[in-house]
Amino acid sequence: MTFYRGVSIRIEKYQAGKYHHLGPMRQILNFFLRPILNRAPQKFRPMVRRSHVSAGEVIEKATTHEALEVLYKKGVTKSKEKFFSKMMRRIWFGMDNALGIYNRLVLVKKKFAFFAAQPHAVRILSIASGSARAIIDSLDWLKLKKKEVEISFLDKNPRALDHGRFLVSQEKNSNIHFRFLNDTASNFVNYFESDQKLDIIEMVGLLDYFEDAKIKELLSLIHNRLSNDGVLITANIADNRERPFVTNLIGWKMIYRKPEEMINMAIAAGFRERKMEIIFEPTMIHFILIAQK
Repeated sequence: MTFYRGVSIRIEKYQAGKYHHLGPMRQILNFFLRPILNRAPQKFRPMVRRSHVSAGEVIEKATTHEALEVLYKKGVTKSKEKFFSKMMRRIWFGMDNALGIYNRLVLVKKKFAFFAAQPHAVRILSIASGSARAIIDSLDWLKLKKKEVEISFLDKNPRALDHGRFLVSQEKNSNIHFRFLNDTASNFVNYFESDQKLDIIEMVGLLDYFEDAKIKELLSLIHNRLSNDGVLITANIADNRERPFVTNLIGWKMIYRKPEEMINMAIAAGFRERKMEIIFEPTMIHFILIAQK
């Protein structure tokens, strides 16, 4: 564990059965495979797309909730695979970045469930919710509450909201009320009365695409609308050994940041150092920022 401006920065410990982890043989394979993929020119992208249906889907739908859903499932499909197809799936979805995105989901669910179990957490917002996977997978914690709970999902992509509606349509718990809002991130304030405060705001998978100025503006809006002791759970991707492969060959462009940069922006937005922490998922590709008001 290290500290920056009094904020702890730590790595989540690997837990078998929860987080994805590379075995010794796969680590050796990636050691030799990684430099090749990092140097592969963009013209080889169609070849990667054709090598496996799930790899093609990630490339075609990069940055969307649909690509994330494929990654969460490690590229597994319902169709029976032949030997070559299975081998290629294991190659692509056994890279560090594929494991890291799944581990981020597990870590966010863990932290969201902790804060959602608190008695005061009754108004929750997911900004750029995508499929809302982290929150929906954690609904069992909210079912334990006796109070009414309102969860709002906001995304500019109506298809993502439709997928979220499908997932929650199977929920029968009457004390949880869902809203789906089709809009951009900074417009979330338009859907709540001025005196309505939010207890949890989850915003994971968005800041990787925003410039610093936009992040600072959005974090300030969030800080102003959080209740006392309300919490923001957000994240960003960190620089890593597979960045050229992901950017050039897969075509998934993001803004890579250091935890220190996120801490500085959160402090500038009004969050206090003593109520913040940074946690890396086990592959150290994604980190989450937890900031309480």
